[in-house]
Amino acid sequence: MITMAQLENKNRDEVEAIAKEQGMTGYSVGGGPFFYDPQTGAGQRGLQSYLYHREGDGQLVRRLTNLTGLNNIGLLVRTWGIVTEAGSDWFYVDDGSGAGDTPSGVQGIRVVVPTGT
Repeated sequence: MITMAQLENKNRDEVEAIAKEQGMTGYSVGGGPFFYDPQTGAGQRGLQSYLYHREGDGQLVRRLTNLTGLNNIGLLVRTWGIVTEAGSDWFYVDDGSGAGDTPSGVQGIRVVVPTGT
């Protein structure tokens, strides 16, 4: 585990040497819940995404789905794809894995760019 003390007062190259990003598909970014209790709010809630599921009759249906896999909220990750929409401080990137932004329904994951970067 990397602590904030290890990263304080370091330049970008020094931070990158300490904190190696993990490559993952758009569908894996966020992951499932980590000891999440919906009644108390304790733990880390997992993410949801709109995904296409094939029904028994072969028809594709878009459905809100809980993501699975290890929860990686707050970790440095690297993902890839094409930009599907963009604003002044955000953009969506789609790698074809089927991940979609839950509130807007836009294909891809939303990336918010902090001011000054």
